[in-house]
Amino acid sequence: LIYKTYLNTRYLYFKYINIICIIIFLMLLSFKDNNTIKKIGAIMHKTTHLHKRMNDRGIDNSMVLFTLDFGDIEGDKYVINHKAAQLQVKTLKKEVRKFEQLHKKFKNFNVVNLVNKKLEGLQKDYSVAKRICDKKGVVVVCSGDAIITTYNKSSYLSY
Repeated sequence: LIYKTYLNTRYLYFKYINIICIIIFLMLLSFKDNNTIKKIGAIMHKTTHLHKRMNDRGIDNSMVLFTLDFGDIEGDKYVINHKAAQLQVKTLKKEVRKFEQLHKKFKNFNVVNLVNKKLEGLQKDYSVAKRICDKKGVVVVCSGDAIITTYNKSSYLSY
């Protein structure tokens, strides 16, 4: 009887762990995967003019890719303004906290590797969103499959 009870509790324990792993896997799938940003960047051709303007204006590649992913489309421009960047910072901060809590809960299980990978990506996106917020927004101009130029949102006046 004791042995059967031991086997039943062990079975329930492993069943519980499997359910938790499935839930975490589904949560990871529901969030935006960072590979989609890299795929967009790989498809689009970056001009030499873009590289010059990125160096002149202090905009790095991760900011351009973040703007392509999260920015609003206005004609041939991808725009992420200060307000949208602040919203992304708040959202990413909440997601980072959630995954830090998941990391603490499941640090002894194999699923922690998935949580760590997602947490690293979220932390990178969070730092990029904060830098865009500091610049008051970023605009990326595209034409077809080429990224033409980029500039700070606050660098021009819109009437």
